[in-house]
Amino acid sequence: MKKLAILLALALALSACLLAFSACGDDGDTSSASSADTSADSSAASSAASSAASSAASSAASSAASSAASSAASSAASSEASSEASSAPEKNPNAVATNGENVALGKTYTTSPLYRQGTDYKWSDSADITYPDTDDKELTDGNFPAADAGYTAAEFMGFAASCPDYEANKYASVTVDLGEIYELSKLSLYVGTSKFGAGIAAPASVEFFVSEDGTNFVSVGKANYKDDNSVPYVAAALECDVTGRYVQARMTSAGWMFVCEFEAS
Repeated sequence: MKKLAILLALALALSACLLAFSACGDDGDTSSASSADTSADSSAASSAASSAASSAASSAASSAASSAASSAASSAASSEASSEASSAPEKNPNAVATNGENVALGKTYTTSPLYRQGTDYKWSDSADITYPDTDDKELTDGNFPAADAGYTAAEFMGFAASCPDYEANKYASVTVDLGEIYELSKLSLYVGTSKFGAGIAAPASVEFFVSEDGTNFVSVGKANYKDDNSVPYVAAALECDVTGRYVQARMTSAGWMFVCEFEAS
């Protein structure tokens, strides 16, 4: 009886140990699983946070770049508009309408020095003007050279790039005094062409200016034209919408420049 009690006690103790061992094993698996889950959650959270931060940084950089580009474009446009506005001549509301007529006809004018050719084809202060304005009114008398005219025709006067004044200013000029302030819609300077040969051609550029006082000139723009070796002259003309009393044409060239008439309407 006593042995039976001892065996029963040992069986109970063994059963208790087995239950305890089983419980310990379950706790260990749960802890491991929990740790794995926690690690996975932590990794996912870290990855999500990193992704969110990267996305936010990228978005901020993109926004900043877009804002900078927009600001630069706006500044450039504003600067260009300001530049154009500052160079555009103001209109005088009291200007007289031309009604399409050439108001330069018969008006007085001045020019930059014409060429004086001395020995060896070089400039000489003491030499006579080589291709002069024969009657001091060639450019506004309304008379044009004949279709077969050469550069020595009386209707032409000649400027040269080797003239000291041209070398100093980088252009030759003609300035007409219209007598009063007019509304102007077209300016034209008639220039000799490469038909003449001898290094003569239409000027490389003709730019027009206007002024009310004859001192302060504002650019109107450059003329539209091209050289034509089949005719003795072409019109370097500019459509415009300005007012002014004095109109000026500035010519550039590497050689000779011949002109025969200036019109303003």
